[in-house]
Amino acid sequence: YYRERNIKGLTKDSHLKRLLFLLIILSSVTLINPYGIDVWKDMWANSSISQARSTEWQPTAMNSLVGYFFVASIVISSIVLKYSRRRVTIPEAILLLTFLFAGFKAMRMVLWWGIVSAPILAVHFCSIKSVEKRISRQEKGLISERECLPLNILFLVVMLIAFVSFLPWLRPYHPVKEMRSLIDPQTEPVGIVNYIERERLKGNMYNDINWGSYIIWRLWPQNKVFADNRIHLVPEKIWKDYMDVHHGLANWANILDKYKISFVVLGKEDNKRTIEF
Repeated sequence: YYRERNIKGLTKDSHLKRLLFLLIILSSVTLINPYGIDVWKDMWANSSISQARSTEWQPTAMNSLVGYFFVASIVISSIVLKYSRRRVTIPEAILLLTFLFAGFKAMRMVLWWGIVSAPILAVHFCSIKSVEKRISRQEKGLISERECLPLNILFLVVMLIAFVSFLPWLRPYHPVKEMRSLIDPQTEPVGIVNYIERERLKGNMYNDINWGSYIIWRLWPQNKVFADNRIHLVPEKIWKDYMDVHHGLANWANILDKYKISFVVLGKEDNKRTIEF
């Protein structure tokens, strides 16, 4: 009897209905692509590939700043929920548990855990007895919600201006000269790309994968990169060849010959061994 009553209660939960409706809509939207349902298969395959190739997709370890912040956020969340006088709803529980699991699964997802959990925890924090009393006193005379509205509007306006000013079409005209280009010549191969353009180098290129995006931005379609940091798009066989050259393993020269590489773009720190060879 109680089980049937609980199930009926869930089906009448308007928040849960909206959450499920949103999930269905968002899942359906992903199918609007040239590959249809195959894009889901590709996503599943790429998730395991990315985890093996990139640290940000590996499980969150407790040996880094991200790991420490993640653990601290879990402790704070537990305290807030324990002393909250407000009951955790089914949609809140689903969201918190889903993104908590995702945070453990991949370091990259810790940020998403923070984005999703923050508004939920804010509501529960305000329902803690001592906090609730203080808010109720403020609302009676000292501070009202309307008095915070101008500050919120100002905050939104500042964020909107910042967003618009950093659009790639408007950035060259930014009033602050230092902001017109966020490319750091110390970390991006600005001089190297200038040299390639000046000398009009042709043929197949092997490049440090971390510089791939910048090289594509500057040189495509005249020059094509060997790979860039969209590592999930690189087939396994090519990835192995890339890493062998990257680390300067014994077969590095044969691999360059295999792909008919005309010139290489290497970094002094990442490719020190290959450069020596």
